[in-house]
Amino acid sequence: MEVLIPKLKKFRFIFLAFSIINIIYILICDIFASFSISVTIVFIVFALMNFLIYWVLKNAKDYSGRPPSFIITFIQILYIFLNIAFLVLFLINVSFEKNTLPKNDEYDYIIVFGAGIKADEDRNFIINSRLDKALEYAKNYKKTVFVLTGAKVDEEPVEEAMYMKNYLTSNGIELDRIMTDTKSINSYQNLYNSYALIEKDMLKRNRTEQFITTPFNTSDDLFDLEILKLGLMSSEFHLTRLVMISKKLGVSNPYVIAAETALWYKPYCYMRENLSLFKAWVLGELKF
Repeated sequence: MEVLIPKLKKFRFIFLAFSIINIIYILICDIFASFSISVTIVFIVFALMNFLIYWVLKNAKDYSGRPPSFIITFIQILYIFLNIAFLVLFLINVSFEKNTLPKNDEYDYIIVFGAGIKADEDRNFIINSRLDKALEYAKNYKKTVFVLTGAKVDEEPVEEAMYMKNYLTSNGIELDRIMTDTKSINSYQNLYNSYALIEKDMLKRNRTEQFITTPFNTSDDLFDLEILKLGLMSSEFHLTRLVMISKKLGVSNPYVIAAETALWYKPYCYMRENLSLFKAWVLGELKF
C-alpha cells in the first residue's frame, strides 16, 4: 500500500479537509446538543488519522522498493478497518427489518424512550421530537396508553420519564393514559421494565384475557405480549437496537414509530448508536 503514497499525494488536502471537518463538527455537537465522551473520542481519532495521512502524503517521497514502515501500514489498516466497521454497523441499522402498524390501527401501548435532557430547553430537541410524535399520536387515538421510560443520569435536572410526563400532561394528555419508569438507565432496562409495567397495567385494566401463563418478570416463560399492539417510539437511529432487544426478551412483534432527527445531527447520532449496537452485542442483549 505504501508504494501508492506518491500517486495519492495530490489528494492529500481531502484528508486534511476531513480532519478539520471532523473537529469542527464534534465541537458544534458538543456545544449545541449532546455530549458523549465516547463519540467525541471516535471523531477525534478519525480527525487525527486523517491528519496523519495528510502529513504522510505531504512529506512523501519515492517509496518504491522500500519495505513499508510499521507505523504507516498500521495507520492505513486501522483507518480502513474503522471505516468498514462503522459502515457495516450503519448498514445493519438502516436495513434491519422493522414493522410499522397500519395507519388506521390503534396501539394498545406505546413506549416512549428518553434521551439526554438539559436545563436549556433549546438543547432538548431529541427528546422533544419523540414527545411531539407522541402528542401527535395521542390526540388522534384516545385509547393508547403511553409508557415513558428513563432515569436521571449524570447532570440531568430531572428524571427523563418525569420530564416527558410533564411535557405530555402540559399539552393536554390525561394522566390515566401515562405510566412512568424512572429507574432505567439503558435501552435494555428501558424495555425490560416497560414490559413489566405493561403487564401490571393489563391487570389493572382487567385485560386478563390477554395473559397466557406467567408474568413477564418472574419466570423464564415470558409473559405473552405478542397479542398486544406494542409501539416503540424513539428516534429513527435508535429503533433497530430496540427491536433486537425486544426479540431477546421474547417480544418478537413490536412495531416502531420513528421521530425524525435534525439532518445536521444525524452523523453524531448514528456514530453514537454504532457504538451502542456494538456494546449491546458484546453484552449479549441483542437477537438478530
